[in-house]
Amino acid sequence: MNNDLFTTIKEIALSAVESSKPCDWRYGYVKDTEPLTVSLSEKLEIDSDFIEFGNISPNTLELGDKLILLQKKGGQLFLVLDVIKQKN
Repeated sequence: MNNDLFTTIKEIALSAVESSKPCDWRYGYVKDTEPLTVSLSEKLEIDSDFIEFGNISPNTLELGDKLILLQKKGGQLFLVLDVIKQKN
């Protein structure tokens, strides 16, 4: 019985930690530069209203650049961590 209780408490604790994740990272690709459009998946695109750039200038982004993004909890705001430039 003690083992079952321990397992249940452990599962609850792990679930609580997982559900409180403050952020996540994901990749995006520059689909258009004027206006800036970033594709996160086939069905999801965001524009600059949802992106914080930090030290990265949006003017340096080119079509096809791969962005490493930090997604704020709730999925409404993204921070560009780095840019992997498209190879020509």
